[in-house]
Amino acid sequence: MARNSTETLKLTRHQQHALFLKGALDAVVPTYLPPAHPDALRHFMDGANAVASGYVRITDPAAMKEFILDVEAELWPRPVIALS
Repeated sequence: MARNSTETLKLTRHQQHALFLKGALDAVVPTYLPPAHPDALRHFMDGANAVASGYVRITDPAAMKEFILDVEAELWPRPVIALS
C-alpha cells in the first residue's frame, strides 16, 4: 500500500534533527534534495531558514556532513556515562 503524502509521518528525534541539519547545510552548500513529504520538508526548511536568518552559522561543511551522519546513526547526542 502506497503512503499518501497527507498522512502524518512518524519521525524520530534523530531523524528530525538530521533533516534540520541537512536543510541548514543545503542553504550553505547545495548538497541534499529536499524531502517530498510535508512533515520532513518542514524540518528541512526550518534548518535552511535558521541559516538564512543568521541563527545558525556553518563554518566547516565537511565536518557538518560527518556530524549529520553521526546524528542519523544515532551516535549523537552521546550517552552520558556516570562516573562513580
